[in-house]
Amino acid sequence: MSWGETMAEKITKPKAFTKEWYGYIWDYYKAHILGGIAAVVFLAVLITNMVNTVKYDTNINYITTDVLTTEKADELALLCSANSDDLNENGRVDIAINQLNFTPENKENGEMYQALLNNMYALFNSTDELLFVADKEMLPHLTDTKYSSDIFYKTTEWLGEIANEENEYAAPLKKSAVLNEIGIDADDLYI
Repeated sequence: MSWGETMAEKITKPKAFTKEWYGYIWDYYKAHILGGIAAVVFLAVLITNMVNTVKYDTNINYITTDVLTTEKADELALLCSANSDDLNENGRVDIAINQLNFTPENKENGEMYQALLNNMYALFNSTDELLFVADKEMLPHLTDTKYSSDIFYKTTEWLGEIANEENEYAAPLKKSAVLNEIGIDADDLYI
């Protein structure tokens, strides 16, 4: 091969759609073919995830010193779904139960305790988090801050005359038929 000739000038393209042609295409365009396949797979996964992602009508943030079992959380979500409106108007009612469990073990671990507090305070900054359930021990962390009036409605605004006198931002759930029906002890729970 002389100095002025290039490799392309020496190679002859095989006849289209023959065995040699497929080999030629693979040898010269395999990076493009693999990149195209990867892009198609990526888009298929992305679209599937977007279509199948559950868009919750509301999140119930369960902030207590104990753990609600998965079964109880699922039962609570189903009961709440059956008695709620379709807020996002997607044809079904989906409720998510998000738990922040300030168990004694988690409170003893300084890093875990701080992470839980950070998560809780981050929830207050979200416009999607509208409903909180807390036990008597965790309630002051939610309602006894200087920002409580910026975060929560007073019970007089959403309960009227039957507002809770114990706490101006939370109502007791001890007489909750829904929680009692699924076996959740609500004596020390507040909404």
